[in-house]
Amino acid sequence: MLKIDAMEPAANGNLGMPVTIALAATLAVLTAGCLGWDSCPKECPPGESYCDGETIVRCIAEDDIDNCYAWSGGHQCDYTEGGGCVGWSEDGHRRAACVDLSQPCAPATDWTCTATNTYHACFQGFVALDSFGYGHCEGDTPLCVNWVDNMGRGLVDCAISDVPCPGGRAQYCLGNAVHSCGEGGFPTQRSVCALDEHCVEGLDTEGNATAACALSDSPCPSGRDSVCIGDTVADCTAYGFPVAFRRCSDFDNFCVDFDLSRSACAPSGSWQPYGEHPIEYVAIAGGTIVLGLGTDPFVSIFPQVDVSDFQMLRTEVTVAQYTDCVAAGACFAPDTGSGCDYTPPQTCGLGFPPLDLCNWNMGRPNHPVNCVDFAQAQAFCSWAGGRLPSESEWEFAATSRGQLPETLPPVGCHSMIMEDEEVGCGLRQTWPVCSRPTGNTAQGLCDMLGNISEWMLDHYHHDYYHHPTDGTAYLGNDGAYRMQRGGAFDYEQIYISVSRRSIADATNRRYNLGFRCVR
Repeated sequence: MLKIDAMEPAANGNLGMPVTIALAATLAVLTAGCLGWDSCPKECPPGESYCDGETIVRCIAEDDIDNCYAWSGGHQCDYTEGGGCVGWSEDGHRRAACVDLSQPCAPATDWTCTATNTYHACFQGFVALDSFGYGHCEGDTPLCVNWVDNMGRGLVDCAISDVPCPGGRAQYCLGNAVHSCGEGGFPTQRSVCALDEHCVEGLDTEGNATAACALSDSPCPSGRDSVCIGDTVADCTAYGFPVAFRRCSDFDNFCVDFDLSRSACAPSGSWQPYGEHPIEYVAIAGGTIVLGLGTDPFVSIFPQVDVSDFQMLRTEVTVAQYTDCVAAGACFAPDTGSGCDYTPPQTCGLGFPPLDLCNWNMGRPNHPVNCVDFAQAQAFCSWAGGRLPSESEWEFAATSRGQLPETLPPVGCHSMIMEDEEVGCGLRQTWPVCSRPTGNTAQGLCDMLGNISEWMLDHYHHDYYHHPTDGTAYLGNDGAYRMQRGGAFDYEQIYISVSRRSIADATNRRYNLGFRCVR
């Protein structure tokens, strides 16, 4: 029989004085059967265990009747050569385990490798027998390796190799595969790069030495967040090398340089931003329209409206155009930053961290101006010789003079800037105006759907009851809330249609809200 006395750990972690075990009391419990919870002897409180010779005694509470008893069957520590029982105190409670007394562990070791692919727990300086903690390394990580954490504890990892990772790297390249390193500094994961990819080593955004599968082994040009590699948009921000982000397909099957720092998928290889231009009104001949035909579930009344001739801006008002108004002293500058009015604002309701979604002072002259409230939009239109459109005028223009919704281009990133799997068709923000010419109306109006939602002159009304039939704005409330139309770059398909109505507080300066003018 092999046995080691239960030892109380000293403050320095070494074994201390033997723990006194009241064996007589234990035997009394073993022969007395179940005792009531309140009368459970102090020598054997439920949850504790200790050594009785080569056997572990466990004190157990029966869940169904709240009784307790001592149980000594099933854990005979000497069933294998060298097996013995060790005990110790943990948080004021006694614990015991079966160990191999012929296999000592290194000091302060919790786990240790006992074979090439096998590891065991350590108790009181000895390797535990199998039933008390062991495992196997297999598959892509067949090797057991020992390591010591920053608290000095001995631990193990299952690794690809027993050669430590070079230079303390979190990731490194070996062949054409990215090897990731575990806490112990050994390679524990491997990701093989595709045939058209190269394993490259660099620094991530936090300065950690990492590796990635990139589309080129040449670093990205300085100052670029993304580049085109064939028909794929490659991200440069994470590693400094072009890592595949989005493969262009369907209608947006060309990768183009979006601006000086980024690339994007576009409908044509010759696509160029619409460019800075003077204010351009387009003549819209009057006619008749039945409002609300489409997908707005809140519309139950469909008034027929006669719309007079009018002119509407070809594009949503751009940052460049609004800058002229500010320079003339007729407009106040828009907000900058994220343009969030959510609480909390960390995600802008988009599911990703706040970005500089407001286009003002961001080097985006050809993007629609956003983060402006109703009064700012109205002031610009007055300066430009016009006003904000009525809902009737806007819907008449958006439907190419009253065409049925089913005759209009289908909703999707091929015809508008929206959330189609990815917010902003992959850019998470607005695009320059007129970036989707396939979505233009028959009269040449750009971005009537998507990119940015647009302020209307109308006050908020829940439905079209009492709506004017002459094409003018539906007023009559206090004007604290105004209508908006068209949807934006963060709108999903179900929220974008020519008939969909939305409201906004007139003081809101949202990242997805802008305007265009009529006269």
